[in-house]
Amino acid sequence: MSKTVWLITGAGRGMGTDIANAALAAGHAVVATGRDPERVAAATGARDVLVNNAGTFIAGFFEEISPGDFTHRSRRISSAR
Repeated sequence: MSKTVWLITGAGRGMGTDIANAALAAGHAVVATGRDPERVAAATGARDVLVNNAGTFIAGFFEEISPGDFTHRSRRISSAR
């Protein structure tokens, strides 16, 4: 029998944490997200894999983006701070 997979946003605190923990306790699989990945992991228990893919965007196909594109982006972000 396959598990039900829950996608829960805002799982770093409050109701999101409670719902995630209840789903895990019931034997379901949970994908939990939040603004602070470490807080989400601490609130909902151990994870085998965490992919933090939020917050960066560089337009173009991966094969066509050069390492210089990433350097240019990081300089642009640093200068804006």
